[in-house]
Amino acid sequence: MFSNWLKQVLLLLGKQPFFWLIYVVLLYPVLAIGSLSQLLGIILAVISLFVGVGLGAFCDQLEQSGKNVTLTQIIRQCLPLSIIAGIALMLCWFVFRAIADLTNGQFQHIVQFFWQGDLIKPELWDKPWQIIVARVYEVSMVALIFSVLMITTFANWFSFPLMVFNNYRWSIAKNSGIQSARKNQKAMSNLMLSLGISTVLGLSLFPVLTPIFYLLTSLLMYVSYRQIYGRPFEG
Repeated sequence: MFSNWLKQVLLLLGKQPFFWLIYVVLLYPVLAIGSLSQLLGIILAVISLFVGVGLGAFCDQLEQSGKNVTLTQIIRQCLPLSIIAGIALMLCWFVFRAIADLTNGQFQHIVQFFWQGDLIKPELWDKPWQIIVARVYEVSMVALIFSVLMITTFANWFSFPLMVFNNYRWSIAKNSGIQSARKNQKAMSNLMLSLGISTVLGLSLFPVLTPIFYLLTSLLMYVSYRQIYGRPFEG
């Protein structure tokens, strides 16, 4: 089933290639904000991840008959929950980071969570471009790993699309998602393994592809949801 999810992602990308190209281009400056402020970077990274799920649903329903949901409607539908999730994950990250810094006596690192400013430091731009890109998108790649871990720990892989498209409450979405994940355990294991490998590659070898990793993760979340629960906006 996981191989089919990957195939469906490629088909979805092929439906509107210029749309996805523009989205990826827009993600580059948005995700780069993490090099200035981890606080803002984490929130924007989570919003980018979840809004991408909604954009997947938008492109998927363009070729369906009947009344289409507009791009503005999709974004308005996804944005509130995305912002809430972004703030919640940012607070969790800050608590973990603050405890670690206080334990190690690194009090100055707490301040850096709010303002890091790596992108505007002159010494950064004297380094090779590979190091510059890695520093710029380091927070975004770590935020992607952290987001997936927190989602699968305190909610479920399917929780966001279920809450947005099916109007499920958090508890119902979590229970339903857990049941679906258990029924498709092999596919979910392969999915998590592939996400782990891609984020490691992104951190170590290909940080310049960070926005593409975000897009692929968003579309995997959407197509896996669609495979199990059906297309949103139908009926």
